[in-house]
Amino acid sequence: MRSSGPIEVLCVYRPRKGNEAAFLKVLHRHWATLHAKGLTSRKRAKAWRGQSKKGAVVYFEIFEWKNADAVASAHQSPEVLAVWEPMERLTESMEFFNSVPVPIASGTGSRKSR
Repeated sequence: MRSSGPIEVLCVYRPRKGNEAAFLKVLHRHWATLHAKGLTSRKRAKAWRGQSKKGAVVYFEIFEWKNADAVASAHQSPEVLAVWEPMERLTESMEFFNSVPVPIASGTGSRKSR
């Protein structure tokens, strides 16, 4: 089923040990490259860095594809592949999740201590 509107995606990247700085340089080019090719919505990507208690580093990126056709087009674009290929080499894993907002409680009730 094709979506005619934007598709929000959550990307999870786990850089290989010693490759974090190089990965971050490529990540900085990621959304800009997709956007320059007309594949994303105008909503800018957001990214976060996380670290587990054991020291494992992970990066999270959220952006919107323009539509399902844009996702397919990205896989055929030499400019996009020139970003994705180094990202793949520099990471242990990459995961991608199409995502939608989920309503959660507004915090109006009492809170229990953790």
